[in-house]
Amino acid sequence: MLLAGAAAALLIIVLISGAEFVIARLGVPLGKSPNFLLPADRRGLWILLLSIVVVAPVAEELMFRGLLLDWLREHLPAGAAIWVGSLVFAALHGISFHSGAGTWLAFADRTLLGVGASVFTLRTGSLRPGIVLHAITNALAVVLALALAVCQG
Repeated sequence: MLLAGAAAALLIIVLISGAEFVIARLGVPLGKSPNFLLPADRRGLWILLLSIVVVAPVAEELMFRGLLLDWLREHLPAGAAIWVGSLVFAALHGISFHSGAGTWLAFADRTLLGVGASVFTLRTGSLRPGIVLHAITNALAVVLALALAVCQG
């Protein structure tokens, strides 16, 4: 099931990247990507990787899938609990919707991540596959941000 979490992370990245490509080709402005992920030095990179790739996925999965999803399941059918929890998860990631189409794609990305992690949690009874999904997605985001920064000089 951990391999499924990794595969789901890659699928989400491919879907969102494909959507960005199509939207950009249609001439819709995506908006500027924030550079807050980029560290100033090597030490900062290790702190960034530790916090975004390890600490955040564990903490967020405990909170959103461990607590919120359980609570929602007591009050809603599974499908509704998955979507409500995933939309809350995406909304609490501080996305500004008036900054272009890219922010809507970021919201969709976080929502899909929440759906995938929720489905894994409910199917396996474990947070581990969702944590793997979340960690790989975050790691790819950091790698892509660093690659864009290098390409842009």
